[in-house]
Amino acid sequence: MKLLQGRALLALLSALILVVAACTSGTADTTAADQPDTTAADQPDTTAAQSGDVALEDIQLAYSGRTLSNPYYVQASAGAQCFADSLGIGDNYQFLASESDAARQLSQITSLLAAFGPNVVLNVDPHETAILPQILEEVQKAGAYIVTQWSRPEDIMPGVDFNPNWIAHVTFDGVDNGYQIAKAMFEKMDGAGNIVALQGVLDNQAAITRFQGLEKALAEFPNITLLEDQTAGWSATEAQTITETWLAEFGDDIGGIWAGNDNMAIGAVEALRSVGRAGEVPVVGVDAIPDALTAIQNGEMVATVNPDPPYQGSIGLAMGVAAIMGELDPNSVSVEKRSAFHTGLLVTADNVEDFIGDVDCSAYEDEWADLFGRAESPDH
Repeated sequence: MKLLQGRALLALLSALILVVAACTSGTADTTAADQPDTTAADQPDTTAAQSGDVALEDIQLAYSGRTLSNPYYVQASAGAQCFADSLGIGDNYQFLASESDAARQLSQITSLLAAFGPNVVLNVDPHETAILPQILEEVQKAGAYIVTQWSRPEDIMPGVDFNPNWIAHVTFDGVDNGYQIAKAMFEKMDGAGNIVALQGVLDNQAAITRFQGLEKALAEFPNITLLEDQTAGWSATEAQTITETWLAEFGDDIGGIWAGNDNMAIGAVEALRSVGRAGEVPVVGVDAIPDALTAIQNGEMVATVNPDPPYQGSIGLAMGVAAIMGELDPNSVSVEKRSAFHTGLLVTADNVEDFIGDVDCSAYEDEWADLFGRAESPDH
């Protein structure tokens, strides 16, 4: 009987081992493509205190955005790389591509924080506004520093919440951006006609406020009619498909196309090219990506707004490094500066040549030194 009991116990233990092994092998897919690089040859001691106790070479820099298939993020990441290179730690920088997946974005950031803890400096463009509080909680728990871009919930802000780890929120006046490009397009249309509108991700502050800017302009131009608006999720491909459908449905009734970013504007331009109407129908966007600047040069787009992607990609990292090295006390900066609109410029055929060319890293050195110099007005 004792022998049978012993065998039964042994069998039970074996079964438990198999169950644990199965559970371990059945965890979520975390392929290299999904996860940040945490394979530094000598990972630093992540128990180091903040504000000056971390060696420069141990700092890990990351910019978390949507995808490098979007030219805006290519330029923003180039700016971030410029900053990292200027410190001699270029190999410590990486771009975390969420591929428009909020859960993936959170997972990537959590993995990086788990590997490097308080030595991490993050510059984050949240895919969705709702994901940001969870990201901030993870950053504060790790003792790291973060600067956010574009989207934040209205009920939280740096200087008030997740302090001092949430250094700043850098954004641009979406209402003004959406209004300025709409006004430029309406004037090109002589103040009358029909338009369609391509929106970004609907749970995204930039998309929401830019569309509010369009609505503001529509109220001022009573002879302009919005036929239809749809979200294209910031995607050129989706925007092209939607625009092709609109062109088939509305035909020549479409007198203008408003897009919430340049990527979608370029998708609209491609659709117009396919029916021989590029240059005839005014198109506008936001971001001043190279393809949009070329389209403005060629007369296929009317306007864009330059939010200076290299500046956005680098300024958050500059703030974070200053904080982690003890050169910046976030609490010494007013809340009005820490959550603010930064300056952007309307780009049209009149000034487009001023924005053509590769990223000039040296052009941003003064701004990395004057961290809040372009914080123009509070965003709240």
